[in-house]
Amino acid sequence: MQELRQQVKAGFKKQGDLVFYSHVLPFQYSNFIDGMAWIGVLAKACEIAGDEEIRGLAWNHVRLLEYYQVRNIAPIKPRNSWIEVDEGLYGHPKEQSLAGPFAAMYCGVVKENESAIRQANWLVRLAPLYAFFVRFGPMKQHLNTVMFAHLLLGKKPPKRMAWVCEDNMIYSYIYGKQCEANYPNTGPWPAKDIPFSREEKAQKYTPVCDLAGRYLQGIK
Repeated sequence: MQELRQQVKAGFKKQGDLVFYSHVLPFQYSNFIDGMAWIGVLAKACEIAGDEEIRGLAWNHVRLLEYYQVRNIAPIKPRNSWIEVDEGLYGHPKEQSLAGPFAAMYCGVVKENESAIRQANWLVRLAPLYAFFVRFGPMKQHLNTVMFAHLLLGKKPPKRMAWVCEDNMIYSYIYGKQCEANYPNTGPWPAKDIPFSREEKAQKYTPVCDLAGRYLQGIK
């Protein structure tokens, strides 16, 4: 567990009051865009587990993304599409999807607001219909957003979608089920790579999903 924790810690870089994140190890600045969603859940999981060091890194990184309204941030310009958001500070300007703001509210970086809660409620209401299509085609790409809506509201997803819990600590937590498993190294947030049929990558991803899942499940 300590080795896992150190790997996650290595994914963060602190520069004064600023905290940057790399979705791959060793640390690098890249065009990664889902930090608010993944690191927001990690921040809350660390709060639940009492890991204040990692929670502080995660929380402050999400706060930085929220403050500058960017998908990623760095003290260098990884891509020409990035914009300067402050002196010597660059951000990915793409608008956040719903999963990011849901996670930012879940971890307390952003106060719950009426618009986001209304969107989360709509997703929860549509979940029984969505459950018919999630196994197939492009609908699967929205699975994490639907699950995060339930996580934010403290709701249990539909029973017909419970197959997503298999070997999946985070989705099992949302369903209120116990689970201890290892996520494959298939991407920066392998909880959404279901069923786990994708090949593991040679590139090492920062295992935030594993640490968040264990902390949510009460495993230390």
